[in-house]
Amino acid sequence: MSSSAASAAAARTAPSLTRRGSETRKALLDSTITLIASKGYAATTTQAVLDHSGISRGSLLHQFKTRDVLMVAVAEEAMERMFDAVREKLSAVGDPIDAMRRYPSVLWEMQNEHPARAFAELQLASRWEDGLQLGLRRSVKAVNERISRELHEIAQANGLRSVDKLIVEVRALISAMQGLAVSSALIADEQKIQEVLDALESHYGDFAAAESLRQEWDTFVTQIGGDLFSTFDWCALWWKHYGADRRLHLTTRWRRRVTSSR
Repeated sequence: MSSSAASAAAARTAPSLTRRGSETRKALLDSTITLIASKGYAATTTQAVLDHSGISRGSLLHQFKTRDVLMVAVAEEAMERMFDAVREKLSAVGDPIDAMRRYPSVLWEMQNEHPARAFAELQLASRWEDGLQLGLRRSVKAVNERISRELHEIAQANGLRSVDKLIVEVRALISAMQGLAVSSALIADEQKIQEVLDALESHYGDFAAAESLRQEWDTFVTQIGGDLFSTFDWCALWWKHYGADRRLHLTTRWRRRVTSSR
């Protein structure tokens, strides 16, 4: 077995933890996330983690056999914390369509927190370190599967039809926000960053608005039923929703023309 494969296999085999062991593991992960986010991947050596956490080398090696194993565990922990942060912020919204509209701003807020910054650093570092790359591939695959599963559950629970398109939109938005977070330090122009954020929020908002119209139509038709409506009523209802959809289409085209002309 190659050293990279061995590191990935070790990352999947966490030691059986006592309460003290769990506390030690959490302290090591907390310190590593903080160091990577604030000082970068290269500066986060195992000695730096030991100095920051105050934990002995023997305890670290009991939890994480190699640096790659530690870093993969940190990536998984960072992703879990990002999931929890997004879920917590959106759970208070209640309505799924409103939550969809809020998602870009919530995602951007999260990009400036330590877990997201640490994960971005690890992604970049994995391009040159085989063991880290192999471990992160497995972790990212698991995350994508989890995103798809949870979005399917949300769509089914709330009557959303465009779940496959929603999954694509969410993944595209996450990738765009991660890229913007990395490049924002080089752009150093808050106005330009805000313009990009506005464009992303506008695109995602248009998708949420279209989904809202479809949901309203489905709910209306289900509640009323064909036998209770005259032909005139059906025509009026159709025109109301067609007109709204048409206005949304024209507004989107106008917004894109204004943006491209700047």
